[in-house]
Amino acid sequence: MGYKYFLSRRWAIAAIVLAAFAALSYISVVIFCDYPFSMDEYNYLYQAKIFASGRMYLNADGKLRELFEVYTIFLDGKLFSKYPAGFSLILSLGERLGFSGFVNPLISAGTLFVIYLLGAELAGSLFSLLGVVIIASSSYFLGYGASYFSHPAVLFFSSLGFLFYQKCKSLGKNKFLYFCALAIGAVVFIRPLDAFCLWLALSFGFLRAKLPGKFRTFFLFCILSAWGAAALVIYNKILTGKYGIVSYSVWGSDFKILYGKKSYMLPPMENFRLFLNIYMYNIKALFYPLLTKYFLPYIACWAPFIALSFYCFKQAGDKFKSLRAVFLFYCFLVIAVYNITPSVLPQYPSWPQYGARYWYILIAPLAIFIIDGIRALRGIAPKRVFLFIFTACIIAQAWQVVRDFDKYSQRFKFVQETREDINRSCPEKSIIFLRASPNFEKEAPFFVRWSDFKRNPFLNAKRLYLISGKNIDAIRAHYPDYSVCNYSFGAQK
Repeated sequence: MGYKYFLSRRWAIAAIVLAAFAALSYISVVIFCDYPFSMDEYNYLYQAKIFASGRMYLNADGKLRELFEVYTIFLDGKLFSKYPAGFSLILSLGERLGFSGFVNPLISAGTLFVIYLLGAELAGSLFSLLGVVIIASSSYFLGYGASYFSHPAVLFFSSLGFLFYQKCKSLGKNKFLYFCALAIGAVVFIRPLDAFCLWLALSFGFLRAKLPGKFRTFFLFCILSAWGAAALVIYNKILTGKYGIVSYSVWGSDFKILYGKKSYMLPPMENFRLFLNIYMYNIKALFYPLLTKYFLPYIACWAPFIALSFYCFKQAGDKFKSLRAVFLFYCFLVIAVYNITPSVLPQYPSWPQYGARYWYILIAPLAIFIIDGIRALRGIAPKRVFLFIFTACIIAQAWQVVRDFDKYSQRFKFVQETREDINRSCPEKSIIFLRASPNFEKEAPFFVRWSDFKRNPFLNAKRLYLISGKNIDAIRAHYPDYSVCNYSFGAQK
């Protein structure tokens, strides 16, 4: 009987993971047209294409700067993405095999399985299965999981980190903590700030735990956690000739972007003062709309289960008690660190391109709160009431998924139709001047921006796109066999 019970749960999670992968793949390839949402996403794909070609950077002439992608770095004739290499390296594997659009769906499906294992460890396999179904049916999870953002990869490795940490505590075997450190290193190589939050939270939990040889083990944990930082520093040394955790000057780049300082650099202390000012402004002016407009509406069905997890946290034998403080500290760190997002945020639309994408990595702890809340609900509610609430949650999230993806399908359909029209209107080997009508952004469906069409991979595409022609003579000198094509478009074709 026990074997059959285990076998049924094993096949159930396999079916859920496969169904999630199929849904995520459909969203990525069909609804999103295998097309990057934003310049952030495109830069990950851009660098992945460079890696897939066997190079670390492109050789480029500074006179072609107008063709360079946003968020790329041009230094000493080298052109490369400003983002850490970790996710682009993962993405390059899919690029080499010809299915880059399936990489994040595969990673996200794997994340569901890791969350299931962690939830089963803490609350039992049945409640973990139900929690995974709730996560997998959310547009918040599906939207980013089908994108080209790096956040799904961070969610996967951070979930692994939490799983190994829990295994270390429950089994008392330090080897799991070393696996946890390796997972943190992978996050560093993808998104260093996310790794900083994860490392602090797990270190906090580890130092509070009563384990033999704790401080020696913690020292080794720190050493192993640093592998991603070491790899990133070496990678940036090769690219820029300087040792650093990022491939560009933080004071001269990020802060100029944040504060709009385009023509000069401020001294570090002045930059720091401005940073504190904008940080406090974000807390006062932006945190509430970010929470209530861009985050809570997409996890509304999760809230009752999370609340129940906290309401019933005193029940005896709760393995989750030891992890609760770690998860709460991690959530606090992530929210606090990513309060530095630019102040223009509220004027952009919600999920999934803008808004709370920085909080996506919190799905790991939130999923465990949900699983614990499901267990608490089953303990206090009759079976019929429990099934009604769970079913209502899934139906509500399914309705939201249909509504959200219908809205975004209009955007991508328009983008693809416009790209096809550009290809019909302008011959191959042409330099295309993009011109938008004055009302384009108002009339186009759901936040289509005409800069979305400026894509120049490897600077050797059949068509090169320009928004302005400030350096057209130099560009034409590099591409003497390319003709010039003026393309004006609006929302109506």
